[in-house]
Amino acid sequence: MGKKKVVVLVKIMKKTILDLIEERTVFFDGAMGTELLEKGLVLGDSAERFSAYFSEIIAEIHKAHFDAGVDAIHTNTYGATIIGLGKKLEGKIQQINTRQVEIARSVCPKNGFVAGNVGPNAVLLERDGGDYTLAMFREAFDEQIEALTKADVDLFSIETMYYIEEAEEAIKSVKETSDLPIIVAMTFDKFAEGYRTPLCNMDVKESITRLEKAGADVVGCGCTLGSYEMIGLAKEIKNVATKPVIVQPTAGAPLTVAGKNLYPIDPARFANDMLEIQKLGVEVLGGCCGTTTEHIKKMVEIVKKKK
Repeated sequence: MGKKKVVVLVKIMKKTILDLIEERTVFFDGAMGTELLEKGLVLGDSAERFSAYFSEIIAEIHKAHFDAGVDAIHTNTYGATIIGLGKKLEGKIQQINTRQVEIARSVCPKNGFVAGNVGPNAVLLERDGGDYTLAMFREAFDEQIEALTKADVDLFSIETMYYIEEAEEAIKSVKETSDLPIIVAMTFDKFAEGYRTPLCNMDVKESITRLEKAGADVVGCGCTLGSYEMIGLAKEIKNVATKPVIVQPTAGAPLTVAGKNLYPIDPARFANDMLEIQKLGVEVLGGCCGTTTEHIKKMVEIVKKKK
């Protein structure tokens, strides 16, 4: 009688975004809002509400970024909290965030990543004359992040944070909900005394140190500054960071012409600036306001070509 054949099934686990970062430069997408405006989003409306009716457009934008060579895309959930979207959408926050993950997943290749995008609540704290507290920020983040986690994102990207405390609350919320990788990017302005966060007026060293201490796996900057201006900022961040760094510049300060925002930095200039940033040792590259799929495609091409 022959031996009984034993079949062992081994599940092949996809590497995490952090594994990939250890191997090579990682590329993120550009600005979803910019692409939506080009496709007819009404100014002042919400990208999250818009996408509920135009899921095919969102999917096309995500796919175009993957086709451009990115490794990861952000879900269209920037600002998709009860504070960001308002009381009219109370009770629909989970549905909105879940749907956006589904749309992103529908075009994500096997080796791609879907990042749960968490943006700032875009309101002032009481100390600055606003109506909100950190506890209110945390409650809003908890609802969004729980929904994104249940919808099965691969990682979290907490970006364009103005308050360091708001970023810390978002990190805490993720860590209490999941063990997924966390990327966090503050936004900085350039002043005579150097780069500082706009609202809490914190310098690069303290900002990055606090993000790392809070538990961020990747730290960096995004928005506010154009690609050329971010070369100096990227250098400062690399000098103090002990974790991998992400840099996501804008395509420059927009000019409003005939009611339309025009960004001065074209794809070629953006790509060359991003190459300089990559040469500084920055591990993760992406784009913010004004960057289109063409900006991202050119960035991927030139960085890969020069390696």
